[in-house]
Amino acid sequence: MSRRNWADGAIGVVVGVGIALLFLAWAVPGFRDPANGGQRQRAAIAAAGPTVPAPGQDAGDPPGYMDPCEAGQDNRRSDLCAQWKAADAAEQSAFWTTIGVIVGGLTLFAAGAAAKFARDAALHTETGANAAKDALDHAKTTSKLELRAYLTVVPDGINQLIGTTEALGHVLLQNVGKLPARNVSLFVYMEMSERNVKPEQRRKDFQTPEGRIQTERVIHPNGSMRQGCYNDHRIPMPEIFQATDHNIYVWGIAYYEDGYGVPRFTRFCHRYTTASRNRKINPHSLAIETQVVIAPDKARYHTYGNDAD
Repeated sequence: MSRRNWADGAIGVVVGVGIALLFLAWAVPGFRDPANGGQRQRAAIAAAGPTVPAPGQDAGDPPGYMDPCEAGQDNRRSDLCAQWKAADAAEQSAFWTTIGVIVGGLTLFAAGAAAKFARDAALHTETGANAAKDALDHAKTTSKLELRAYLTVVPDGINQLIGTTEALGHVLLQNVGKLPARNVSLFVYMEMSERNVKPEQRRKDFQTPEGRIQTERVIHPNGSMRQGCYNDHRIPMPEIFQATDHNIYVWGIAYYEDGYGVPRFTRFCHRYTTASRNRKINPHSLAIETQVVIAPDKARYHTYGNDAD
């Protein structure tokens, strides 16, 4: 049984007992009119005839001084009648006092039950309010996770720039979230591995700077930003064409704010194999237009060096 049903049942019992008492007071003559309890005594005394002076009674008292009287009859000359009326009044007062005590007790019980129900209801209300607050906080957290900016770094190939004989690793920074990414800074590095390195011996350590820099770069949802590696990390074209079994690593880190002012990062590492180079290119001639040395679709996300928050 729930607390509310228990409280309703308790109040119902109190009300039922109260109604039963009122019915008893109406139905039973002794309860309805306690003076009736003395009527039979009066009738017996009246049937016995004239009263005999009691010891100590003055025989010169006025006539009717000791005569009885019926309920509702007012005989101001009878001392016995006055005593009966006083007794009847005391009996009635005691009866209704008892009824009042019982009703008061039942009322106190009902008040206690109501107070307990109110306390339980307050506890349930507080519990419900806390649950609603937790649900609201969870919804806010979930909505922030769904709406925030997310930056991902996509391979954009190894390319030879115009007027150079050097290759440059490029990446494409994309916002796949639903809010603009602000204060975006991107660090890109590139190096070539040793020849014929077994997969289990491939490079694992890719250092990135911890410090963030303030910028005014903003990448909107579904927008992107292209960037190459630092100049001192460029690789001469002849080295790429001579290293037939090497890996080229393009790695780095992107820092940004996720649309709610929270700092985030995306760490990346792409791996290219020199065996996938474009053999149509002359590695010794200056490029008159940008040339793709190793295409973006030849890149692989390396086993190490990738992370995000």
